[in-house]
Amino acid sequence: MRGTLEQGRVLGGRYMVGRRLGEGGWGAVYAAMQTDLGRPVAIKVLHTDVALSTDGITRFEREARAAAALGHPNIAQVTDFLSRPGEPPFLVMELLSGGTLAALLERAGKLPVGRVAWIAHQVLSALEAAHGAGIVHRDVKPDNVFLVSATGLDDFVKLLDFGIAKLAEDGRAQVTANGAVVGSPAYMSPEQARGGLADARTDLYAVGATMYRALTGKLPFEATTLHALLLAITEQPLVPVAAREPSVDPAFARIVERALHRDPAGRFANASEMRAALEPWTQASKRGASTGTAAMMSPLAPRITAPTIDPRPVVPFQGALSGSPLAGTTGPHTPAGYAGYQTPHAPRGYDTVPSAAPVHPVQGRGGSSSAVPALLGAILVVLLALVGAIIFLVARSENVSGAMPASTAAASVVVPAASVVVPAASVVVPA
Repeated sequence: MRGTLEQGRVLGGRYMVGRRLGEGGWGAVYAAMQTDLGRPVAIKVLHTDVALSTDGITRFEREARAAAALGHPNIAQVTDFLSRPGEPPFLVMELLSGGTLAALLERAGKLPVGRVAWIAHQVLSALEAAHGAGIVHRDVKPDNVFLVSATGLDDFVKLLDFGIAKLAEDGRAQVTANGAVVGSPAYMSPEQARGGLADARTDLYAVGATMYRALTGKLPFEATTLHALLLAITEQPLVPVAAREPSVDPAFARIVERALHRDPAGRFANASEMRAALEPWTQASKRGASTGTAAMMSPLAPRITAPTIDPRPVVPFQGALSGSPLAGTTGPHTPAGYAGYQTPHAPRGYDTVPSAAPVHPVQGRGGSSSAVPALLGAILVVLLALVGAIIFLVARSENVSGAMPASTAAASVVVPAASVVVPAASVVVPA
């Protein structure tokens, strides 16, 4: 019996169910709100018919334990697991925005080498953490590789669904009976197809199969029935990557084909070794995203907005300030009032000050621009002194000589007045 949970229903006393996001063979995923914290989450609810079986509950408990034990930025975080009377068992996970690699391949068909390398590199980082904790995923496939959509990030991976993960402490114990096929057949390793023991190299095979699909648009092995597919995986030779997509770098194709080696001993020894082999291609395709930055983009973590940096180069200032302590310094930011930086987009000779118009330096013959007001003030004082002296002399002359001829008095004013013309000319020089 399977049905859809009604929106608004509260599970576990604090998780309010929202819209359904997706559904699989074991359960359905819903958007939800953790009411006590006001935090958006996703809940994975076990189907009612599956919940009635011991295997279903065991699988859900296994997924909760596996994911909660890791806490890696490329693994979808599980924060709670509840199984109460009258309610279906459910997991609480971080709510992700984006889509699966399977959905992307459905639209695009295949992807370029650099993009495949970057996605696989992150999957391997997650598996490295899982394997280090003694956990084998056993169901790596495009449907379980979620690509997060976030500002400033490209194809940031979240590995999903540890529901059939094998913990080292469980030995050969399976969720299903021993010898049963566990995992998605198309991406299954030969040892899984035979019902044998799965180890870390089993996950590396699945990563190789995922990369093969993303590069060529084809599965490594294809058949019309499950029996024929399992037989092909265990018996038939692999069609080389180059035969299906000649444009793939041969060195990169060899990495994929090594991961798909039928014998586990012929594959990479561990996720770290395979991830290192991908480095030459991942470095060329990261486009600014990094695991450390991306780790903060989880909806369960505080969202931090990084400052926007102008990608254009900054060149050292070569003007009159080249002898200053800041000369030759480069960087994307200049504290206000500091000289010594110049962008290639400003005319030579302009000091660059963030968020302000450029300042035009005055290069007059009379000195710097700060000397001009002082010079004008000095001239004004001299003029006032001369005028005062003239008035004083005229007044004294009238008192002493009485009635002075008008022509003589006027002449005494004209002579010193001419002296005003000489310093006035100095005002023109700094202009």
